[in-house]
Parts: sequence; C-alpha cells; structure tokens
Amino acid sequence: YKFGRVPVKEGYTLVVTHPDFSRTELPNVFVDDGVVTNVPDIVMTKGRALRGTVTDTGGNAVVGAKIVLNQNMFTIALDGEEDSGDRMETESGEGGAYEFANVAPQQNYSLSVSAEGYGSVLQADVPVVESEDTVRDVVLEVASMLAGIVRASDGTPIEGAAIEAWATDRTKRNVHTRTKSLEDGSFEFTDVPPGNYQLVARHPMYSANARERADSGSMSVVIELQPLPTVSGQVVDLSTGRPVTKCTVQLRAEIVGSPDGATQGLKETLLQVDDPEGRFTMTSPRAGNYIVEAKASQFADTYSDRFETVMGQSTTGIVVRMTRGGELIGRVVDESGVPIQGAVVESHDQNWADDPFSAMLGDIGDASEKTKTTGADGVFRMKGMSPANYKLLVRHKNYAQEIVGELTVSEGIETRAKDVVLTRGAVISGTVYGPGGGSLAGAQVKVYSQTAGGRNHTAQTSSDGTFEIRNVRGGMYKIHATRPRSASDNPFVGNIDQKATQREITVKNGQELTGQEFRLSDR
Repeated sequence: YKFGRVPVKEGYTLVVTHPDFSRTELPNVFVDDGVVTNVPDIVMTKGRALRGTVTDTGGNAVVGAKIVLNQNMFTIALDGEEDSGDRMETESGEGGAYEFANVAPQQNYSLSVSAEGYGSVLQADVPVVESEDTVRDVVLEVASMLAGIVRASDGTPIEGAAIEAWATDRTKRNVHTRTKSLEDGSFEFTDVPPGNYQLVARHPMYSANARERADSGSMSVVIELQPLPTVSGQVVDLSTGRPVTKCTVQLRAEIVGSPDGATQGLKETLLQVDDPEGRFTMTSPRAGNYIVEAKASQFADTYSDRFETVMGQSTTGIVVRMTRGGELIGRVVDESGVPIQGAVVESHDQNWADDPFSAMLGDIGDASEKTKTTGADGVFRMKGMSPANYKLLVRHKNYAQEIVGELTVSEGIETRAKDVVLTRGAVISGTVYGPGGGSLAGAQVKVYSQTAGGRNHTAQTSSDGTFEIRNVRGGMYKIHATRPRSASDNPFVGNIDQKATQREITVKNGQELTGQEFRLSDR
C-alpha cells in the first residue's frame, strides 16, 4: 500500500480492517517534508469471538435483535446521532444467538442491544481478553413509554432537540436510548424498560444543561432549555461602505489570562454568509466577551469591536468593516546568500509556538494565518494580512527549520522582512535493538532540544530497526528510544525505556551523526 500527498505531521495512525482478522492499528507514524516514510510491516492476527444470546425476562429467545459493538462507548452529537467509532453490527438469530468474530482483544467495548417491543440495553463494560472468547448474554424487558415536550424558558416549543434517556437504577444494566423532538416540541420513547430515567436534552441554540427525572410510563415530562445568546450584525467594505455579500464570520473569545487581550477562534460558530446586505446571525456558545472575525476574498481578516453577550439575550448592531490589510514580503536564502526555491513559509500570531499545546489550542491570536512557497528568487509575498505582530515558520526538506518573529504588519503598509537564512541541519541515524539483541521495527526515537531555537524531532524505525532524522538544527539535545506499544502493554514501559536509553548529544549544522544505537532490555 502507498499514500501520496500526505500533509507533514507527527502522530498518524494506520488502521487496517479485514473480515478474516481483527482490527489492527499502527500508531505514531511520522511524515516529514520530502521524505518517503517506510513503516514496518503490519501483521494482522485472528481476534477472539464475542458471543451470547438475547432473551426476554421470561427466558424466551429474542430473534432479530440489533446488536451494536463499539470499541469506545458512543457519545451523542448535537444532532442526536451516535459517534459510531469502530462500530460492528449484527442481529440475533435462531435461539437468540449472536456472534462477533475476530474482535481485537485486550480492549473494552460497549454493547448496545435493541429489538422491537423491548427496551434497549447498553452494556458499557465488555472486556475482550486474549486468552479466550467472551460470552455476554443479554436480557431484554418489555418496553414501556416515556413522552413529553421540550420548550424554551418562554414556552416556545423546540424542534430538533436531541433527547437522551439514561436509567438511574444501578441494579439494572445501563439503559441508554435517544430520540428527537418534533415540530411542536413533543418527544416519545417507545423502547425504555420499566424504571426511573434521567432525561437530557440538547440543541445547538440552547444551553445544554437541562435535565429531568421521570419514571417510565410518564407522558407529560417537560424539559426547559435556556436560549443561548445570539449575535447579529453586518459585514461592510470600510472604503466604500458597501455590504460584503459573501464571506465567513466566526466568534473569537478572549483568552483568559492573556496579557495583551489575545483571542481564540471558535470553530463551532463558523458561519458562511451569502446575503445581499452582508447580514449575519450566529449563536454564542456561552455568555462572555467576544469579537466577530470576518474573512472574504480580496480583504484581510478583519475584526469587530469587542462586545459582551448575555444568556438569553440578543446582541445586535455588530459591524465588521473590512479592510485590505497590509503586505508582508521576504526572502529565504542559504548561508551563502543563495535564494532557496520551494521553502514553505507560514505566518502565525506572535504568541504562537511550534508545540503540541499550541496545535491543540488551534486558531489563537489576531494575526492572519497564511502559507506561501518561495519561487526561484527565494521571495515570498503575503497579501491581505491583518494588522498584527507576526511570527514566521520557515521550512524546507533540505534545511533545518527556522522561526523568526517580531514582524509588525500595519494597514496599507508593505512590510519587508529581513532575509530568512536556512542552514543545512544535521542528520542523526542509527539502530534500535530489542530484547534478545535483534533489530526492532516500529520503535520510536525522540530528540528533545536543549538549545534555544531548536525543535523536537521524532522518527520511527523501519523494518530493519534503523532510523534517520534529518534537518536537525545544531545544538544540544536529549535523545532516547522506546519500543512499540500495544493496548495490552504496561503503560509505564515507555517511561522505563526512556530512562534506560536517554543520553545527551551535541550536533553541528551539516554533520552526519551516525551509529546512534539503542538497546532495549526485557521488561
């Protein structure tokens, strides 16, 4: 198999499924610029069977019951649909028997069982072990009804709310089912066993904290939702005053504790605007302080003034006056001053950092995030840049990565950055040996910078246990190796390997540091 045009990123997982084998994963696959990543062979194995029978409380077989197996307990999205994850599905046959073949062992699963006329059952604690097949019988009770209405705090019925029913009786197996409210706000469950339930209602335009307790058989349950704040306004061209009819808008929230009032984009509020007057209305996820960000062709990313939202109230009259922004021009060269073609230049806010924490936060700061590639003259040009303080990440497959900051872009001004000089980084290579002395495929080798300006690197050993890490900037580093892990491994094995193999190394630009060997002992 082969994947092409894979975006540069650490931490991919390859997932392989086949009807005759258990689902198999190869985690921690790393893709770097201009490098063909050769991963170890993926060995598929037969799984274990999960089987059982579905009966009712009288001991009668239930034929045709729907049984769904998920690796992780499913969650409910705002639209009321379940996140299927690693879903397997079957039906009970003669005698109520069912079976899932080749289930990956050493993992926990959830088992959902439903049948017409019976209450649904969810068993969230189904472990599958490696030593033997798993047997899990399920007893269904005759279904009861549970109905009511979902409405707003002012009495307005709410259509399309997702309602979940959870059994509160801990002596029973978990019961979990879901439905949606109709146009008049009414909802009905026809698949709950007798018992007491907690009902949870969710809707994207209302606060998701409404909960009610009710017994099965109740037909007039009322669930009230509090409306979330709404924000409405208009996007216009600052220079002409005319509406910007096609654009995207989203809310940006203040980052708590940020000394300069930086904001973070909220993707869940992203809205496509296609309106002759450039008008928009969006829902705020909570009360708080926000700005509206607008993006449109031929304009810079532009922001409204700051405003505050209040639960259940509408904030109106927000205007985003879009500008053309500034321009950022620069050049990328090597240590001899020769232009470098094909360098990738990314713009980020000055508060951005090249680390997993920043990646998790996503869109932070008020700067425009753009990506450009240098031409034969090594020049990059970024137009439509929001006025802000910028940091540039510059990388090329043959050079060490460079980060330059403190670049200020102003409205209507052409900002010229100093030449960005890329150096030929070092190459670190070697072999990882496993217990018994044989080469170890799929092991991880990590390099942590101890010098300002350096970056961390990760590599995975190929089928012969070798690894190579390119474009390592000169400086001091710590390096260590860890063996491949599976779900059944001791979670502390990685820490043990790290302590046993970690050492300090010094690299110089352009150096080839070969022969780095790591020997992992028995656990």
